[in-house]
Amino acid sequence: MRSALLSLLVPAALVLAIATCSDDDNPTTPPPPGNPNDRYVNQTTGDDGNSGTQASPWETISHAVASADSEITIRVSKGTYDAAHGETFPITLKPGQKLIGDTAHRGTGPNGNTPTLIQGEAAYVMGFISGTVIIGADNSRIAGFSIASVSGTVGYAEIVVDGVTMESDHNTFLDGTYCGIAAGNEANLNAHDNTFKADSYGLFLDGSGTVHVHDNEMAGSSYEIRAFSVDSLLVEGNSISAGLGGVQGGFVDGSTTIQNNTFNKTPGDYGSIICTSGAPTIRGNTFTGETALWVGDGGAPDAGTVSSPGHNNFSAVSGPAIRHSGVFTVMAVGNTWAHDPPTLGVDYLVTGTGSVVTQ
Repeated sequence: MRSALLSLLVPAALVLAIATCSDDDNPTTPPPPGNPNDRYVNQTTGDDGNSGTQASPWETISHAVASADSEITIRVSKGTYDAAHGETFPITLKPGQKLIGDTAHRGTGPNGNTPTLIQGEAAYVMGFISGTVIIGADNSRIAGFSIASVSGTVGYAEIVVDGVTMESDHNTFLDGTYCGIAAGNEANLNAHDNTFKADSYGLFLDGSGTVHVHDNEMAGSSYEIRAFSVDSLLVEGNSISAGLGGVQGGFVDGSTTIQNNTFNKTPGDYGSIICTSGAPTIRGNTFTGETALWVGDGGAPDAGTVSSPGHNNFSAVSGPAIRHSGVFTVMAVGNTWAHDPPTLGVDYLVTGTGSVVTQ
């Protein structure tokens, strides 16, 4: 495992490239109507001996992804898809396959009823990850499911993105599972409009390529986003309720942008953003709860400069918004604080040999 997070402000072309793998240009609306090449899964009326058409659906998702060609959309009706109902895990997509369930309700069903639930697990090794429910494929998409493992084993992820480019959207990653999405080996991931409730990590990013995490609801994990050795990371527009950390990582200078998110840090150690090394760019975020920014020995985050103000709102943070125990300078110019001007020991706290510049 590489020790530093390598993440870059995502160039517009790269963001567009991973965003366009969706067949849903408006991420808040369901996918377009099907076409004759689509295949269908219906747990109630289907049979794996059928042809997989809308009139003759298959019964299991695992049979569908194994039987359908690459570049095919597979549409899944509500139901619980687990080993008791014939599923074989891990469910392994083919390149270009799009697995589409109940996107309107993120797989939970209307009013939380009649979910489209995939629940199971099997061994799969990718770095620290030792098991999974679903394995993604290049240019694939998973949308509209509640997803959970069975045992909650440490190191198990609900979706593994291993060296491929894929999209995950409008899913609910249920608690009782160690990790929601794990990405590595230069994987490119577009994760948006999901609900993350996994126990330890919402997203576990280790050695990934271009990662765009946006417009998600994240609450319940110890660390919502853990990122190390990622080539390019953009975190924006998310609602993040942090247990120990909302975004945690060791960052390479200028490589990560965290912008326009809403953070709430629950009582406990660390902060909404944990920077152990490097200089992520932090702009336009709103922070509530406890510590907004926790800075370790090697951290030098850029939360605003004279030429590029931070526009972060720290005014509702209880206690110091920034806790700096490191040796470098933390830039935090052009933000809103509880006091004007911000006060050392009240609005920000320095316990190391470094400093915080606020104006």
